[in-house]
Amino acid sequence: MTYDEALKAIRNGAIAGFLSIGITIITVIVVMSGNVNFGKLYFLNNQAILISLIVYLALSIGVWYKSRIASVILLLLFMSDKVVFFLETKKISGLSFFIAILFIYYFAMAVKGTFVYHKHKNKNGKVP
Repeated sequence: MTYDEALKAIRNGAIAGFLSIGITIITVIVVMSGNVNFGKLYFLNNQAILISLIVYLALSIGVWYKSRIASVILLLLFMSDKVVFFLETKKISGLSFFIAILFIYYFAMAVKGTFVYHKHKNKNGKVP
């Protein structure tokens, strides 16, 4: 991965994080409104999800600023959240699984990008 590819991967990973936050906010608002019966998504009707959103926001900002730690934690947190989600709902639809894999791909590429970025930075003493 070149330096420019690393920057693009980092940017895409951060954008994926912000997009994930947006999707979650919309889903939580719809579920909390109580107008729709989502069945197994009842666990989203919890104010503690806001803490999770704040953590995701902080990590996504960290990825935007090229933090290796933030990118690794964001990837691991997203993967663990998806495992819990699929275990709670006991249903894996094709679309939700595909979207989860897509986000995992972008987060994994952001991890790789942050490490390549810092490798170039440490090698040259500065970034190009």
